[in-house]
Amino acid sequence: MTGRFGDAVLPGCDAFVASLALHHVRTATEKAGLYRALRARLPAGGLLISADCFPSEDERLAGLERRDWRRHLLASYSELETDDYFAAWAREDVYFPLPAELVMLTDAGFRTDVIWRSGAFGVIAARWRRSDN
Repeated sequence: MTGRFGDAVLPGCDAFVASLALHHVRTATEKAGLYRALRARLPAGGLLISADCFPSEDERLAGLERRDWRRHLLASYSELETDDYFAAWAREDVYFPLPAELVMLTDAGFRTDVIWRSGAFGVIAARWRRSDN
């Protein structure tokens, strides 16, 4: 499926998987609404996997994460290309810290687990939970 997340007609399914995609949702309000919409299309026990950038809330740690990300890019790209990527991402992308993502998912009715984390990047598994559990 392609298009804007907010315009999509979401299918009913057992799982949604998003990899380096949901940082294009511009606001916390929009992202929380998307999580509610995804949850509504899942059966009980349905799963959402989100792999993305979830920078630290701590400015010092976020700076270290950015430095490591830059170092990773410089292994494949020139300084200019790396600078251009970061400039484009600063205009296009919105990264919410991991705790904020977990709150949005929990508020949408998911039980969450962080199944992998390395620096600013991580994978969240969010399973639909019944409100009485």
